Amino acid sequence: MQPSAKENRNQVETKKDFNDTGSASIREVTAYNVGDPKQNQGNPCISANGENICAALNLGFKRCAANFVPFGTQLYIAQYGVCTVTDRMNRRYRNRVDIAMKVTEKDKALQFGLKKLKVTVLGPSDLKSKIPAVSALE
Repeated sequence: MQPSAKENRNQVETKKDFNDTGSASIREVTAYNVGDPKQNQGNPCISANGENICAALNLGFKRCAANFVPFGTQLYIAQYGVCTVTDRMNRRYRNRVDIAMKVTEKDKALQFGLKKLKVTVLGPSDLKSKIPAVSALE
């Protein structure tokens, strides 16, 4: 039985021995606009891990999508800074990072385009202490 599109979107690397902290590599980096139903599946403000990503961006947090690390991993992206992985991409983009931008920043996302940048895995962050629960924001 094939997993549904939603299950594919929510697939998480769950290796308990995941330890790529400190590893760096050149990866393709793009940007997308959260809150835009044309660029997101399901509720456009809810990331794959259940966080209200629109609220997180409005609070000034940097968020991104990546399939090669678990949710909550912080990545340092050259020319951008540190973002926390809270979303997933189509599974064909296994090694890409997609930076989350506000729906009002479409021109900025388009201008960002596709870049090859150094991405360093910094390690996990404590998301629960930073962003209110999704249900509290709805």
